[in-house]
Amino acid sequence: MGNVDSQRDFVAVGDVADAYIKMVEGDCRGEVYNVCSGKPFSIRRIVELIASYSNIAVEIVHDPALVRCQDVPVSFGSYAKANRDFGFVPGTDIETEIAEAWRYYMEQASEA
Repeated sequence: MGNVDSQRDFVAVGDVADAYIKMVEGDCRGEVYNVCSGKPFSIRRIVELIASYSNIAVEIVHDPALVRCQDVPVSFGSYAKANRDFGFVPGTDIETEIAEAWRYYMEQASEA
């Protein structure tokens, strides 16, 4: 992997869908909004969370060839404007979202 210590803003897909519905139903035309969690998480933490649900040992191997020279160390947003204009507040933290995604994946795999 490249720079797993860079931090990004991850938001639950259900929260994004709810925000889009609220935008469409509201008077938000022509505006720009951040639909985000407002919290940075390292790529390493996300990989570790996903791996924690697996029975497979995961080793994170750093590959310098995958590191972008202009990688931003930390990038996250503010949903304050979205909250003010149409009441958006992220309701699902990334840990819960990953757990739910894993549970869904396992249910689908067991039905196949």
